[in-house]
Amino acid sequence: MEKRKRPPLPLDASPQEKYDNFILAVFEDHQKHFGDDIRLYNIIPEEYTFDEPYRKELVAYLCTLIEDGLLSSDSPESQIRRLVDTTFRVTFKGINYCRSIQESGKNSTRCFIAMAFKDDMESFYEDGISKAIEANNFRPIRVDKEHTENEQTINDFIISSIKQSKFCIADLTHQRNGVYFEAGYALGRGLKVIYTCRRDDHENVHFDLKTMQTILYDTPEELREALSLKIQAVILD
Repeated sequence: MEKRKRPPLPLDASPQEKYDNFILAVFEDHQKHFGDDIRLYNIIPEEYTFDEPYRKELVAYLCTLIEDGLLSSDSPESQIRRLVDTTFRVTFKGINYCRSIQESGKNSTRCFIAMAFKDDMESFYEDGISKAIEANNFRPIRVDKEHTENEQTINDFIISSIKQSKFCIADLTHQRNGVYFEAGYALGRGLKVIYTCRRDDHENVHFDLKTMQTILYDTPEELREALSLKIQAVILD
């Protein structure tokens, strides 16, 4: 699945959020290897190409990130300010800055999914959970759907992914111990956790979680609609 690309300057964000989001947009969506050259016009959303105030703001953040040592460029400043064939790259300092943001979950566009990986749950994931997350401009992270590095264990990947997520969805259907662990770890990290469960299995939920507010559903469509509203109310408030 292609990951969602973030706009470099969310229009309703604070200055610090825009600063962080700009370098994350470059680091996550455009830089494949350390030292890669990136062309500025590749990261300007098409709808903002002719928006002069937006372009000026973009240049101002780019220049500030260069001054702060998080980005570097061989292009002269006059060329950068005119956006004429400008190339730049994320520095080693910039990479470390991005990693620290990712590991804190700050400005994250990711949502970690803890659930049972069973055939009878696939339609609820594909047509319910995943669509609700993407409709609200987040990227669903489910362990079995991701490509992990050979030297990275599944447990390491889970912990790292939760750290890099904005929030977590824990589906309690089938009562998987791993789901309970992942939800608990996310809570311990300070992430918001949204609980869901198929209605016919809710009576089997462990008593510690039975009192938690949980989205109950019978169909993928019902799950998608309820979950999308919950994300808007709890995560995007």
